[in-house]
Amino acid sequence: MVAVNDQPLRLTGLRAAESLMQTLGSRPGRKFKLRVLRDGRTLELAGVCGRRPEPATLKAEDLGVTVQALTDVEVFQRSLFVEKGVLVTDVERGSPAATGSAFGRTLLIPGDVIVALDGRATPSIAEFRKVLEDVRRRGRDSVLIQVMRGRAVQFEAPNLRIGRAGRESR
Repeated sequence: MVAVNDQPLRLTGLRAAESLMQTLGSRPGRKFKLRVLRDGRTLELAGVCGRRPEPATLKAEDLGVTVQALTDVEVFQRSLFVEKGVLVTDVERGSPAATGSAFGRTLLIPGDVIVALDGRATPSIAEFRKVLEDVRRRGRDSVLIQVMRGRAVQFEAPNLRIGRAGRESR
């Protein structure tokens, strides 16, 4: 990058990107021009600042978790050791995912990445939903969940009957 909005820029790599973000700010709709040196040629580019779309989320009430699609940004920001799966963003108190672990901790915690459910990979929200619906159809009392927590791979099997009576009476 050589210039932003006709202002010279003498940085490269990550510093140039940081400078670009500071110069443009985070106001969606703001127009900008870039001058980029590529393969010995100067290119003039124009653009408009936008917002990054919110990741897809799903509330799995029978497990008691809310999950979101795992994005490259989440992988980078959280220094995750896995690139495919669904990210646990919330665990409902008293739910199957919140009970049953030793030492007073919940089975699943926000920040966990569910990589498999019932022995099937869950690389996306759509696949997670599909596997979960299959578990529901079969009326299982528990489900095996493979989780990445930091560098550790863990397996949990929450009792799906926990909280079921309360949900069925509604």
